[in-house]
Amino acid sequence: MKIGDIIRRRREARGVTQAALARRAGLSRMHMIRIERDEISPTLDTLEKVAKALGVTVRNLLPRG
Repeated sequence: MKIGDIIRRRREARGVTQAALARRAGLSRMHMIRIERDEISPTLDTLEKVAKALGVTVRNLLPRG
């Protein structure tokens, strides 16, 4: 599983929209969409912001294996 899939699943499990997550993380909605589609790879700084907005650690967003 890729980072975008993990973020999307975590977001959906919490009932958060892409727009709300983007806002909480200080990102544009389009940027969030592109991350979830794995069109772009988030920087560590962005990943930290997304993790904080989801209430998880960065480690929880990284693919396992």
